[in-house]
Amino acid sequence: MLHYLQTAPTADPDPLGSYFKTGGLKQYAELADSFTEITKTIQSMDVEMTKVVKTMGLSAKQGLAIKQNFSQSYQSIVDLGGKMSDVVDQQEALSNVSGRNLISLQSQSEALFAAVSVTGLKAEELQKSFYDAGMEGAHIAENVAKIVQVSNQLGVNAQAVAATVTTNLEKLNRFGFTNGVEGLAKMAGKAQALRFDMNETLDLADDLMSPEKAIETAAAIQRLGGAATALTDPLKLMDLAQNDVGGLQDELGKLAKQYTYFDEKTESFQIMPGARRQLKEVADALGIDRKEFEKMALETSKLDDKMSKIKFSGLDISKEDKDQLANLAQLQDSKITGKKEYTVNYRDADGKMQQAELASLTREQLEAIKKQTEQDSIEAGEDPQKQLVKLAKDQLGEFGRLAAAQEKLANTVGTTMGGSKGGQLILKDAADTYAGLAQRTADAFGPNSEFGKNMNGANATITNVTKLLQTMLTGNFSKIVDELGSVGSIVGDAAATFVEKEFKAFKDGITDKGAEIATMNANIGSASLNFNNIPELMRKLGLSDGFYTPVGDTIKTPSGNIEIHEKDYFLAATQLPDVLQKSVNKGLMDVLKIQGQSMNAAMMSTNTQTQPQTQPQKQEVVHTVNFKVSVDGPKNKLTDMLIEELPKNPSLMQYIVKHFDNTKTSGGMIVKK
Repeated sequence: MLHYLQTAPTADPDPLGSYFKTGGLKQYAELADSFTEITKTIQSMDVEMTKVVKTMGLSAKQGLAIKQNFSQSYQSIVDLGGKMSDVVDQQEALSNVSGRNLISLQSQSEALFAAVSVTGLKAEELQKSFYDAGMEGAHIAENVAKIVQVSNQLGVNAQAVAATVTTNLEKLNRFGFTNGVEGLAKMAGKAQALRFDMNETLDLADDLMSPEKAIETAAAIQRLGGAATALTDPLKLMDLAQNDVGGLQDELGKLAKQYTYFDEKTESFQIMPGARRQLKEVADALGIDRKEFEKMALETSKLDDKMSKIKFSGLDISKEDKDQLANLAQLQDSKITGKKEYTVNYRDADGKMQQAELASLTREQLEAIKKQTEQDSIEAGEDPQKQLVKLAKDQLGEFGRLAAAQEKLANTVGTTMGGSKGGQLILKDAADTYAGLAQRTADAFGPNSEFGKNMNGANATITNVTKLLQTMLTGNFSKIVDELGSVGSIVGDAAATFVEKEFKAFKDGITDKGAEIATMNANIGSASLNFNNIPELMRKLGLSDGFYTPVGDTIKTPSGNIEIHEKDYFLAATQLPDVLQKSVNKGLMDVLKIQGQSMNAAMMSTNTQTQPQTQPQKQEVVHTVNFKVSVDGPKNKLTDMLIEELPKNPSLMQYIVKHFDNTKTSGGMIVKK
């Protein structure tokens, strides 16, 4: 029975430990294990292909092309930490989001997965947001690269900014943003720095497109004392809402910070006690949540304070650099003044963490901070897709690279075959064979067959049906064939003939392929490689002759157990009389050379005597060989002759002694490979 299974498992709770415990050789065992999972992967990919063609309403004839694309796309994302399930998710998302029968190509899969990895968003979320904004999947990598670049320039969390931008991407066409996605990203980044919900600004901008609302809002701010901001001008409010929502958010920050002060005791910014009611009324007039407006007020004041602390004398610093420094700075005890000062942590040329105080920032420190940011960021002007892929790889870390390599090692062969014509043919052959037998079964036992009609006929008595069921429930093919004739009146000739014919086919198959099946199943049963038993591992890898048995083990025989000693050898055969009878014309010497046969033939022992010579470095070894011959099995003339004549034949004994040269006494047992 075929079952759907995912690609080969790669979970290892301690891959690094396994690597070292095996002397750096574990990867070869995993490669060998991957071969045993090929058939499962072929099935898995076909199941996933079937889902795709059903969704698209296509014929499975196009399945091979889809599976080939799966295989190629897998190779493009596996080094980024991706799996075959990610490829399938991308394809399903593209079909669902676009509403069209589009195939996710290899280059698109790589770019999309890199974007998913860097932003932490799901493939369907990203694709839907870009399609809703009137863009295509090809725009994703470029714009995600911009989002990451802007986030790093501002010194804010890139994944948080990406989530905000993605959620609001369709609003690009509703409001004005300088440079499109880049402008939206900057607005989202600034809101992130202020810990402010950007949607509050977008909702306000939507309201301010109404002239009446713009006039009402401007009047309310004037009445509440919101001076020195553009928010008191209704025309300016409408212009900001339509063409510069980021500027509108900046103006809100300027307004909010008017209600704060710096508390020397707590060394932090607070809402002025006398302005708390006024701040609430302003927030209500703007339609902004009071809690969000308070956060904006405090964070804007804090940001301005950081900017004021930066000493720009002699430093070539841009506004973007100032924003970045301010967002990266945090309040810490100063090693210079002993007071709390704003400091920035950065890596020096040796990779060590250092601190730079904004109040005493040097050119060298500024350059080191900028260099660190450039290394961590996507550089402007370079191919965005390549930069995004590179960033996704860098973010994996060394353990992530190890896990990705294990995934690739475990599934490359299987996914390649699963996406190939050869894999398709293997699956088709199995399907055709099953389908053929299934159809023949339906013809013989289906509702419209003679059997089906008989089951509804006069002969369908409780006695006949019970006897038929008892026969079939045995599951014994041979018995069913023999006994169906006795219930022929209910089974029918066609069904009886079918069972007999199929049983013959099964029996012939077992005869023809029995040895092949047994060998293959034995190999499959011991396919997993275990480094705890090196001799067994060598045997499975084909590095030994397959006859090695570790010293200290025992071999169980009907006459007793044989303990294995160093350099022991074995000679064994079965059905020796038959072998000798068939080969009598070739001579007994040739018979003993036959390999692959075995016998329970001879128990032999040697006594080794060493005679001293005049040359101390040389020794003469004399072997005295004692024979005890027995033959298990039915006695006949040949066995009697063997028992009687073998000890009397000096030539044969000399041959055996010579044949077992280099043997060693081992508890009276001489053995040969």
